[in-house]
Amino acid sequence: MDLIPILLEEYKAAHAERLNAIQSRHTVLTFGFSSIGLLLTFLASMRGKSNEALTILSLYIIPFLCIIIGYSYWLDTERQIKSQHSIVKSEYKINQYCNPDQSQSFKKILNSSIAFDQDKELRFQTIIYQVLFSLVAIISLMITIFESLSSPYNWMILIISILLMVGFFLFILIVSYQIFFKKLFTTS
Repeated sequence: MDLIPILLEEYKAAHAERLNAIQSRHTVLTFGFSSIGLLLTFLASMRGKSNEALTILSLYIIPFLCIIIGYSYWLDTERQIKSQHSIVKSEYKINQYCNPDQSQSFKKILNSSIAFDQDKELRFQTIIYQVLFSLVAIISLMITIFESLSSPYNWMILIISILLMVGFFLFILIVSYQIFFKKLFTTS
């Protein structure tokens, strides 16, 4: 029985799972930042007005969102680590089953196909998600900052909004650097 096709499929599936975990983690973070930004906008607009109950409710929602974001991020990180282990196991099996020249040739061809197909898909999806969520988060945070500046009672929301906006921009820069310059996988 020829095990090479099976080993190559395992190797390709592990790479696909790793890329999906990375893309999912980016989406969770950007969506989470956007949601918190919208909530802060709502808080800034409601602060000092009649409906204080909604403001308090929103303040409870923000920590809950942070917990969900953190848990989802942890799950995706675990998926990435497990898929990385699967990649290593698949490489070990290929090296055991094939001679060194064959194994290097198979991995080079497979990595090239993964790089062409999944890199293109990953970049496109990540760009779409980040552009949409970035626009929502940045606009909402700017509105929050302006709303907070007009009210002396919103200094805490103002500080949170500024810190969140700085963190959001840093996150976008780091992720963009990883995707477009360092790459999220090797092709050698």
